[in-house]
Amino acid sequence: MNLTDHQLSRMAGALWARVGQRTAYHDLVWADDLLGSGGRDILWAELQAAGALKEGEIQPRPLAGYLAQCSAALETQLLWTLPQGLQGQGLSYVEGLAQTIQSAQRELLLMSPFIAAGGVHVMERDLRDALHRGVHVTLIGHDLGDMSSAQSRAIETLRQEAERMVAAFRAYTANHQSGLLHAKLAVADRERVVLGSANMTGHGLGINFEVGVVLGEPHAGQVAQTYDQLLNSALVSHVFTTRV
Repeated sequence: MNLTDHQLSRMAGALWARVGQRTAYHDLVWADDLLGSGGRDILWAELQAAGALKEGEIQPRPLAGYLAQCSAALETQLLWTLPQGLQGQGLSYVEGLAQTIQSAQRELLLMSPFIAAGGVHVMERDLRDALHRGVHVTLIGHDLGDMSSAQSRAIETLRQEAERMVAAFRAYTANHQSGLLHAKLAVADRERVVLGSANMTGHGLGINFEVGVVLGEPHAGQVAQTYDQLLNSALVSHVFTTRV
C-alpha cells in the first residue's frame, strides 16, 4: 500500500494503540476514511498477509515490519490510457488518479486545460468522497468562467454537490491572453502528484493514447509551490468558492 506521511503516521498510531487487544474487522472502520473507499478491506487483508493479525490480536513484531514496508518511499509508477489492443507496464490513468484522490486528507490541487462531462463522471465518486471527508479541492482549467461553456457545465453538478455539503471547492480559469494552460496534474496533500498528458475528459481517461507518472516527495511539494504561485498571479482568475 502506497501511503503519504500523513496517512502512515495516523495509521501507525491507530494500529499500535491496539497491540495486545482483540481486534475485529469492524474495529478498523476508520481505515475507510483514512485510506479511501475499501481501505478497511485492504488493510485487513494486508495485516493478515503480513502475520500482524493472529488469533484476533495485532502482533507487535510483524506490525513493525508491515509499517516499515509501508513507509518506503512512494514508488514512481507509469500511468496509461491506451487504445484497444495496446498494453502498458503500469496502472491505468484512471487508477492512478483515483488512488491519488483517495489518498488526499487535507488538500487536492487539480489542473486540466480541457474538462468534459465524461471525464468528470469517471472521477466524480472519488471527488465527492474527498469533499465529504473535508478535503479542500482546487481546480484550474480553461473557460470555467463562461457559464455557457462545456467546461463550466461539466463541473456544475460537482459544484452543486459541494454547496449542498458545505464543502470547500474552488475553481479558477486561465486567462488566454497569458498563454495556453497545458499542464495536467493532480496533487494530494503536497505528498503525491500525478503528472501527464491526459485531460479530464472521457477520451483522455478512456480511449486516447496518454501517459503519465505518479511521484511522491519532494516532487509533489515542488509542484504544489508552483501551483500556489499560479493562483496568486494574473495568469488565472477566480471563478467561485463554495465555502469561505
